[in-house]
Amino acid sequence: MPAGARELEPEEQIRALITRYFMALDRRDFDSIERCFASDATAWYDREYGPGRDAIVAYLRTAMSRWKATAHLGSNVEIVIDDAVARGRVDAVAYLVSAQPGSENARIRVRGLRYADTFALADGRWVFTRRERLATWSFDIDGRDLTGIDSAVSPPPPPT
Repeated sequence: MPAGARELEPEEQIRALITRYFMALDRRDFDSIERCFASDATAWYDREYGPGRDAIVAYLRTAMSRWKATAHLGSNVEIVIDDAVARGRVDAVAYLVSAQPGSENARIRVRGLRYADTFALADGRWVFTRRERLATWSFDIDGRDLTGIDSAVSPPPPPT
């Protein structure tokens, strides 16, 4: 731990996990996503995935490949901790870009999402043991008249 840094409380650790998941998803950093899940985790996206984080990550890799760019913004986080197990709920909005804005096939999907999560301590860190996503609303925007994605700008690296 860096000098002067303090140990995060369990709720802060779980909030950081949720943020890491969304950021890794948008960066297509599937190694980081894998580390967010317990080895025997399960998930529900459009159907059941798992048990096992490999099955979850394989689904996410395929699902994310259809989008040129994404931004997942989580909010309204509720967490209840009972010793080494926790449950949580997260609302999110996802912006999903299908093709370079301004191109003929450009479409932007905006989705409201709700996650119901179960977490556990594994090797001293919190991980998802169960993640359920429900899409609560969605709409598409014609992206032919929108500005492009600046591919020359790389996202900052995650903190170490």
